[in-house]
Amino acid sequence: MPRYLNKEGYFPLIIPRIIVKDGYFKIPMSRKFKAEYAEVKIPFPERLIGQKLKEIRVIPTYNARFFESVAPPQEAVEFITKVEPQPAKKTDKALAIDLGLNNLATCISNTGSSFILDGRKLKSINQ
Repeated sequence: MPRYLNKEGYFPLIIPRIIVKDGYFKIPMSRKFKAEYAEVKIPFPERLIGQKLKEIRVIPTYNARFFESVAPPQEAVEFITKVEPQPAKKTDKALAIDLGLNNLATCISNTGSSFILDGRKLKSINQ
């Protein structure tokens, strides 16, 4: 079943396209809201100038009085950038891990070494 948002709650504001002007970007809003509360400008970090932005997220918390902290001074927003995937380094070594209950992890490598992590102690602590 889909999980609907609370009618009285707040939700993250996701802005897919932004325009940076004079080191700030403006939150899109209606003319009525802008006339009543003024325009909202958020400083754009210098380290992101020239990078491809995917989106910007504004995440409200505590009844929208605060926003989730990301990194000062941009405490109200998350900047999501596009990063080109880098090819993985090829290696001849690999490790396979099998998670379980009594044996927390059974590990074996292609070099011939193997080990088992006992999970019974952790299981008794959780009980």
